[in-house]
Amino acid sequence: MGSDARRGRRGCGRGASGRPGVASAILLAGLLGASTARADIIQLKNGARLEGRIVKQDERVLVVEIAGGRMEIRREDVASIKVVAPREAAPNAAPSSRSTRPTSAPTEPDDPSATEQGTEPRLPREFADLLVRAASAPAEERASVVARLAELGSPAPAAVVEALRASGSTPRTLVLLDCLARIGGEKAVAALRSRENDPNKDIAAAAQAGLRTAIAGGTADDPFESYRAGDADERIGLLTAGAGKPTARFVPVLLAALASQDYFPRREALRTLKAWLAAARQPAPPEAGRVGPDGRPVSPAVGTPNPAGAAREAIDALLQAAARAPEAEALGLCATLSQIGEAPIPGLLAGYVRQGPPAVRAAALRGLGECHAASESPTILKALEDSGPLVRTEAAIALGKLRGAGAVTPLIQLLLDPEPAVRAAATRALQQITGMSLPESHEAWEAWARTSGR
Repeated sequence: MGSDARRGRRGCGRGASGRPGVASAILLAGLLGASTARADIIQLKNGARLEGRIVKQDERVLVVEIAGGRMEIRREDVASIKVVAPREAAPNAAPSSRSTRPTSAPTEPDDPSATEQGTEPRLPREFADLLVRAASAPAEERASVVARLAELGSPAPAAVVEALRASGSTPRTLVLLDCLARIGGEKAVAALRSRENDPNKDIAAAAQAGLRTAIAGGTADDPFESYRAGDADERIGLLTAGAGKPTARFVPVLLAALASQDYFPRREALRTLKAWLAAARQPAPPEAGRVGPDGRPVSPAVGTPNPAGAAREAIDALLQAAARAPEAEALGLCATLSQIGEAPIPGLLAGYVRQGPPAVRAAALRGLGECHAASESPTILKALEDSGPLVRTEAAIALGKLRGAGAVTPLIQLLLDPEPAVRAAATRALQQITGMSLPESHEAWEAWARTSGR
């Protein structure tokens, strides 16, 4: 056939845009005839139905392959799409043209969960619609739309990665990067790494931020190794990402930062821990307890993630790891955690007082006083009997900050301590609790207690 004839045939059915319309797509499907190994059933709004293999799709068009040929169909002309399992061809059966011939069969419902056996699930049609919406949504709406995209894409991360590769729009690419960061996992992390050095600075920055988020809560990389190998900015970025993804895997990172001597990682780690504590206070969904695909507890009743349950599990892991921390790390933790008076942090510090070495016991008592942990007063009172003078001193100082009336009698007895520093701390604590300005004298304070009825 001559080149003019071929050009004429290729041009048949094209509109002004040069893209085949629905009529030419149906004609081509009938001419090609032979069925494919897997039938993606595309039901058109005009009642016709095509069977082929969708090789590419976006919010505007589908690209369908039928017996080696490809056609484009406008998304606006499609009523539904159904993916079915491959059909076994009958032996010696003649090819049938009915598999691709347009019919007037009734529209079949879209079934996004149906997939080819042994392949990744496909994305539902809603994903493409939401992707377009998220790309142009204002900031206050975008987060919720991206969260829904991640929910739809979690069962099919490979399809989301493919959508990222096919994306030619910066806003759409940014949305997909955010979506992959929320999905996490090896495929998402690999895709994010591939865009870390993108020439587009916005895309590169989004990929880098998304990578930190995916590593913080995902399963592909070890967050602690990433933290240890990162520079100051990368460490802070990883800690920031970890605030939204409480997980036991992130605990070593959080402990290292909380015990750090560097101000900025320590400050960011405090923010992350406070975010976990806030998440743990949220009510759990009904019947929570089942574990979802991302490893987080899920409510069977509503099928939604249970952030409160995940946060509580992460905090429990943090407390267990902190209780076993070596002395140097425990000292750093006591200094940092003194800024959080919310349970269960005072309980951790009280555990150090009961079981830690002398320096850790003293640091934990200092922390209990600074966070005004009145609930741990019995532990602090018991520490007045400690064999270490530094521990007794810090216990007296802590009781003075708590200003509990029940500490007056034990503190008066402490004025007989052989250590000057201990007696001085007891005197100052008594002055804070009672408002009296008596000197460092056991007799003077005993007399005051008798006359005041203490």
